[in-house]
Amino acid sequence: MKRTLNRISCLLLSVLMATSFVFYIKFTAGAVSILNPVTVKMTSLGSSVKTISVTINGSYMITENSTNLPALIVYTVAVSGVGLTITGGGISYTFGSSFNLSKQDNSLTGIKIHNPILNKDFNYLGNMNFSNISGNIVVTNFIDVQTYLYGVVSQEMGDSFHIEALKAQAIAARTCVYNKNFSVTDDITTQTYIGYNASFVKSIKAVDDTRDMVLTYNGDLIEAYYSASNGGYTERTDYIWSKYLPYYQVLRDDYDYNSTINIYHKPLNSLR
Repeated sequence: MKRTLNRISCLLLSVLMATSFVFYIKFTAGAVSILNPVTVKMTSLGSSVKTISVTINGSYMITENSTNLPALIVYTVAVSGVGLTITGGGISYTFGSSFNLSKQDNSLTGIKIHNPILNKDFNYLGNMNFSNISGNIVVTNFIDVQTYLYGVVSQEMGDSFHIEALKAQAIAARTCVYNKNFSVTDDITTQTYIGYNASFVKSIKAVDDTRDMVLTYNGDLIEAYYSASNGGYTERTDYIWSKYLPYYQVLRDDYDYNSTINIYHKPLNSLR
C-alpha cells in the first residue's frame, strides 16, 4: 500500500467512522464454499519463479483431474514449456498453462509454500491457482475475507500491539480490500499478507471482533491508507497525490512526533 499517510490517522478514523457494512458473496471451488472471496496474487514470491516447493498439510484435490493429494508430502511445482508440472510422493502430473488445488475441508491446515525471496515457509488456507505466465510461475490464493485479514493484521502490526489498536487496523485493512474489489497482492502494493498463523491470537481476535466493520465517509467506503509512521503530522492527499480526499487532513500526531523509535531529530544547522 502507498505509505504516506499514517496508521494513527486510520486508527482515529476507525473510532469515528467505523460502521457495519455487510457484503456477502459466495465462491465455490472444489468441496468448500468461500464467503467473501479475496483473490490474492502472491507477488512476494518474486517475478522470475521457475520452481516452487509446496507441502500439503490439509485435504486438497487437483481440480483438473480430481486427484486427492496425499498430505505431509513436499511437492515441486515447475515450469514445463508453456505448461506446469507437479511432482512428489511418487506422482507426476503435467498441465496446460495452469492448475488449481482446491481445499476439501474447513480445517485450519492448509498449504505450506516456500518463499524463495524471504527464504521462509508460510501456511495458506483456501484454494490455490498456479499459472505459467510468460515462463514464470504465478501463484494466486483464493481465501475468505476474515482469514485473509488474519494474515494482514498479524503482519502489518502484530500481537505486540494493544487489542484496540489491532481492531482499528483490522477495520482499515478490511476497508482497503473491499475498496480493491477483493483483488489484491500479498505485498506492500496493497497490504502485506503472510497466510494463516494460529499463534497470532490477538490479531485473529481483532479481526473476529470487528467482523463486517469498515470505514465510510458520507456513506461510501474510504480509501484507507496507512503507514508505520507519519513524522509527527498527517497530510492531505492532494499535497501528495492529485486526488483530494476530505477525510485526510493535516493534524499533529504527538504520539508519533515524540516517538524515539520512528522519529529522528537533527538540528538544521548540523546539516550545513
